[in-house]
Amino acid sequence: MSRGKKEFFESEIVGHPVPVDELEAYVMERRDNEAEDLRSEYKSIPEGFVTSCDHGKSEGNKHKNRFINIIAYNHSRVVLEPVEGDPESDYVNANYIDVSKFIVCVVFGTSGFLYVY
Repeated sequence: MSRGKKEFFESEIVGHPVPVDELEAYVMERRDNEAEDLRSEYKSIPEGFVTSCDHGKSEGNKHKNRFINIIAYNHSRVVLEPVEGDPESDYVNANYIDVSKFIVCVVFGTSGFLYVY
């Protein structure tokens, strides 16, 4: 059984990225024992949404999501300036993503584009 979402994000797996030049060795070490370590690590990743995304799930915004399983999280969503009289006009399926900790980063979020400000 996989761990809960909170436990996963507080575990040693998250927050300890593998440098690119060490990735091959990392994978090769975990291939022993018929790759059970890799399977176990993969199974520990939580399924579904890891935080609330109520704005994207609301009836007025569902049609704005390109895919039903990719929805903007509330805590980091891009909020548009609302149109007067339309309370849900501030929603777009997009989140701000902190890439300051990465040297090279390719982000395919909701639309496949990365905007850096």
